[in-house]
Amino acid sequence: MLLTGRQNVIQFIFYCLGQFIGAFLGAGFVLFVYSETFHQYKFDPDLAKVFTTVRNPDVSNLGCFIDQVCTTALLIIFI
Repeated sequence: MLLTGRQNVIQFIFYCLGQFIGAFLGAGFVLFVYSETFHQYKFDPDLAKVFTTVRNPDVSNLGCFIDQVCTTALLIIFI
């Protein structure tokens, strides 16, 4: 955007800062939602099971509910 002239330098700096802050907030949100599973697997190679789309028996119903409500709320707010 800076190279095409749609933003000046100050706007570009704030844009980059916003992207970094958003990335860290998103990572923190994922850590919060899936924390119970992260703590169960610790450094196990099966940690990838956390991000599958099938029901994981290690995640409680409350964890699934929080995941769906928060994700739906984010979609409603930002899209």
